[in-house]
Formats: sequence, structure tokens, C-alpha cells
Amino acid sequence: MCQNNIPLKPQDFTASAYVLSKNADRILLMLHKKIGLWLAPGGHLEGWEVPHEAALREVREETGVQARIVNPYFELGVHNKMETQLPTPLFVWEHRIFDRETGKQQVHEHLDLCYLAQALDESVVVNEAESEGVQWFTLEQVQQLETTEAVKKVCAFVLGQLCGAIEQKVTGASAINI
Repeated sequence: MCQNNIPLKPQDFTASAYVLSKNADRILLMLHKKIGLWLAPGGHLEGWEVPHEAALREVREETGVQARIVNPYFELGVHNKMETQLPTPLFVWEHRIFDRETGKQQVHEHLDLCYLAQALDESVVVNEAESEGVQWFTLEQVQQLETTEAVKKVCAFVLGQLCGAIEQKVTGASAINI
């Protein structure tokens, strides 16, 4: 049983990214075709990928945006032939997937490793197989969207609390002070 007494179903690992604009004043969301809500781009890990690479691939495939991961936590700088520190997810979510038309839960859940990223370019392309729209939003606009409580809270956290720290990170600091 999970925390809410909902029986556990088979789980898939997914990766997603909350992508900040170059100026860190807007966030990229997509209107998910199957779910019908504005969400961060993301999807299933391919067999050869580490999670942060999957998140960046999904951002590219679903939105056309090139981005880089911003590690919001301390980096040890360990990258050698025996071991490498991977970027730390911003959050890890357990998503229970509901069918958009029936409202019934499907037969699996997603364990989503959610990363923070920053756009290298801001031109968007809608992948019609995945979404009904892709757009940059301010925090005020996000609060008006049809989305989940978690998306609104993550956007508020990222745009409200992390933006100044990201500027510090870009200029050479080794950790973000939250």
C-alpha cells in the first residue's frame, strides 16, 4: 500500500524537467495530450539512459527546446573513470495515472525523477503526438492554468525561491542556497 491507501500497481521510471527561461522569469509547460493538463515535459527512461539525460531528451522531443540541467544541490565534482556524481533530482514523485476520458486509474504508476533545467534557446515546437500546446508561463499565469496542485507548487518554488540562487549557480557558485 502506498501512503494514501491506494494499492500499488506496476511502476515505470520516468524523468521530467521544469525548464526555466534564459532569464529565469518564466517556466515551460506542455498541455499533455492524454491527461489534458499543463505539465512539465517528461517521459519514460530508455534502456540506455541515466535519468537526467532522459529528462533533457524528453524536453527536446516534446517542446523543441534545448536545455541544460541545473543541479540545485551540492556538487562534489567527482567525475573519473570509476564514478561520476549525477545531477540530483529536484523532487521524486509518485504519479498515479488516470484515464482522461473515464477518470479511472490505469494499471500502472510512474516514479518520476523531476529535474530543474534552464533553456539554452526558447523557441518551442509542439509535438502533436504528445501535447496540445507548449508555452512559457510566468508564475501568475501558472496559477491560473488547469494543472495539478503539485505543478503549481513546484513552479512557485522554482520561480519564487530558486531564481536568484540559479543566477549565483551560473556565475560559479558550487551549490544553491535555498
